[in-house]
Amino acid sequence: MSETVRAQEIPFGWIVGPEELQIHLFRPYITESRAKFLDRKARQLVIGLKEHPEDASGLQEDFREMMDMLNGNYMILCGQEHLGSEYHVTRILDTFTQVAATSHAGVPPQFSAFWQSYLCPLVEVATPEDLASMRAQCSPAFWAAMVAEASGVSSKADGNTVSAAAVQTWSLTGSPRASSCRRCRDMHFTCLETGDSEERRCRLCCIDDHCCSISSIPPEDQRALGLAVAGIEKLTGQQKMIISLVAEMTAARKELVLFARDQR
Repeated sequence: MSETVRAQEIPFGWIVGPEELQIHLFRPYITESRAKFLDRKARQLVIGLKEHPEDASGLQEDFREMMDMLNGNYMILCGQEHLGSEYHVTRILDTFTQVAATSHAGVPPQFSAFWQSYLCPLVEVATPEDLASMRAQCSPAFWAAMVAEASGVSSKADGNTVSAAAVQTWSLTGSPRASSCRRCRDMHFTCLETGDSEERRCRLCCIDDHCCSISSIPPEDQRALGLAVAGIEKLTGQQKMIISLVAEMTAARKELVLFARDQR
């Protein structure tokens, strides 16, 4: 195996290309000889774009035609701009069938690395319809692992559940709640809906099996209200002092008027 082609365990395959443009090729769909060939071509593309930017469109088109022959059995990990701005978005979902096929074999080891390098970029460009299709084709355990990674609690994933919560019916990313629950607010967590209409608690409270009570006034609003009350009290005190000074000045004026009359 050439040193320029690094083995990738999840799923089995290769990562090819220089640091500026790295592409994950899937086995058994891509052979080792094809991986080495694409590695060389990816490096030539990056060098060509640097040395001959005036020929960028032609170089990119030639490389894209070569990638099209892979029938979607790859994932661009970084450097998508080298292929043109639209190419990555239009091709990334072509790898969906590989994700679904992998999921039915169970959750692979080192799933967090798989999420960071492959699934997370896929989710970022996927539509709600794409995600719904993915959930329908993924195994429950694989989907639960994805929910755990998206929620930042991957260590709590266990089969079809994440800690105390059965998450195989949840959406991958929950929408922000209109009012954060007290626990999420105190812990400085983003308070998200589960996506399950029957579950009234937020995602993290479900996962940790905690109550999900709503605080009437958020702490930051309580602090702002306290400052406002203190300011009003200070203004009220100043107002009373001014009224007292005016009263004293009025009394002194009256005394001066009476004194002036007596002097006549």
